Order: sequence, then C-alpha cells, then structure tokens
Amino acid sequence: MVQSKNPKSEPLLLRGGEVADLIGCSRAMAYRLMQRGVLPTVRVPGGKSVRVPREALIEWIRENTRIGPTTSVAGGMVMRRPER
Repeated sequence: MVQSKNPKSEPLLLRGGEVADLIGCSRAMAYRLMQRGVLPTVRVPGGKSVRVPREALIEWIRENTRIGPTTSVAGGMVMRRPER
C-alpha cells in the first residue's frame, strides 16, 4: 500500500462513492456491500450518513484477496478476477 505524505489528505471514513473508486466497482455495488454488512460501516452521529472506516476497508481487502484465478463471493455476489 502506498502511504500518502500527508495523512490528513486521506479521510478516516469513506463515503460509498469513495469506496467504489478504491475497490473498482459501481457506487450501487459499494452501497449494497455496505447495506448487507459485507463491508464494515459506521453511522455518523446526528445524521443518516454511513461511512466505511479506511483501515477496515484495507483489512477487508486483505482478507478477501485470493491468489490465483479464483472466484470469491462477497455478500452473495460473485466477483471474478479479470483474466490477463
């Protein structure tokens, strides 16, 4: 993982769109993963906002990374690795 020179430039809590950009899926898919509890979330006090902690997302990626041409299931959704 590449560390930013300025940690303040990386938010601790990510919006659904930011999660989607980081893991390479649509915003709708990111929100489904959040809603189904596949990705850990935090509800922001005083509002309806739900966020994913950056470190929890990184850990989720580590735990769900497979080596080789495997298929993993994320919250009942099949996510295939692109063939090279």
